[in-house]
Amino acid sequence: MLPQIVNIKFTFILIQISFSLFKPVFGFAGKINLPNDYNLSGLSYIGFDSKFLQLQKESIAPLAAQTLCQKYPWACQGRSTNSFLTEFQLKEIARINKKINLNLKSVTDKQLYGIDDFWTLPSKKGGDCEDFVLIKKLELIRIGISPDRLLIATVLDRKHEAHAVLILRSEWGDFVLDNLTSKIQSWTKTKYTFLQVQKPNQPRQWAAAFVGGIFGYE
Repeated sequence: MLPQIVNIKFTFILIQISFSLFKPVFGFAGKINLPNDYNLSGLSYIGFDSKFLQLQKESIAPLAAQTLCQKYPWACQGRSTNSFLTEFQLKEIARINKKINLNLKSVTDKQLYGIDDFWTLPSKKGGDCEDFVLIKKLELIRIGISPDRLLIATVLDRKHEAHAVLILRSEWGDFVLDNLTSKIQSWTKTKYTFLQVQKPNQPRQWAAAFVGGIFGYE
């Protein structure tokens, strides 16, 4: 019986070591403490899979975004690094998100360009939600965030109006960078209806989401 007891103890030690290695990445009590700008309330009560948007079939890109990759190649880049997000990067993401929200004026495409929907970087006069998304994605790529973590998404906001946000795909789940608030929240906390999202492994393509808001979270 002694060899069996030794094997059990050895297995238990290996499990403890494995958990200690992965805890800083997936656990909220690990070495990385998310900044106050990240709203984690309720995350411990939803399943691991629910923390990430579950995308469905490939879909056609939104009409105004169909030339986005030609216009801004960086907006459709794939993975640039396999490294985990650091605490410093998380703070920088929050800082840049807040800075853009505070300094950029929200103006509709109709006011700026005379058309209903035009995806472009903001002008000196400001920009609409898609423009906020694009400048945030560009600035975050510039500080070394892998593009496959930064996914453009179209949604219906809480008033069921068309809106666009930038999704940060982190080790803790999918968080939303929104020009309507500087608080970075889990996608489930926004109460938005997620319609389409750039595919993480192929950002030139889009996938249907149809989850959250009017569709629920199942």
